[in-house]
Amino acid sequence: MSPDEVLEKLQRMGVKISRSTLMRYENQWLIPEPKRGGGGPGGRYTDYPAETVIEAYAAYALMHGDYIYDDNSKKLFADGKEPRLSPKVISISRSVARDMDENKGQESFNSGLFAYTLEKLMDKPIGVAFIQFGIHAWLEAKKRGQILLGIV
Repeated sequence: MSPDEVLEKLQRMGVKISRSTLMRYENQWLIPEPKRGGGGPGGRYTDYPAETVIEAYAAYALMHGDYIYDDNSKKLFADGKEPRLSPKVISISRSVARDMDENKGQESFNSGLFAYTLEKLMDKPIGVAFIQFGIHAWLEAKKRGQILLGIV
C-alpha cells in the first residue's frame, strides 16, 4: 500500500496526518516498516503492509488520548480523559503486544502478561505497570481502528 493510500484510509477514519508524520511514525517504530525499492528508470516505490493503517490509527489515538470507545471505561480516568502516551511507550507497548500475539498459543494473554513484559523490559527505564497499561491501550486502539475500517 502506498503512503498516499495509507493517508487516505486514515483520513476516512478521522485521522489527518502528513507524509512526514507517517515517516516519523515509521522512524519511531510505531508502524511496520515498508518495502522500498527502485520502480524502474528513475522511479522508487514504498509499499506498506496492510496492517499499517490500523497501527498508524492506534499510534495516533494513543498520542492524542482518544483510544477507548466504551464510555464506562472512560469513567476510570480523571475527567473521563484517557492519558496521552509518548511515542517511546507506544513503541515498546506495540512491540510487546505484537510479540505476544505471535506467541499466543504458548501461554494465555492474562497469565503471561506480567512475566513476559518484565522479561522484555529488564533493560528499559520505564515502569512495567505503565507498559502493561500501554499494551492494553494499544490493543484497545487497534480494536477501535478495526471497527472503524469495518474489519471487526
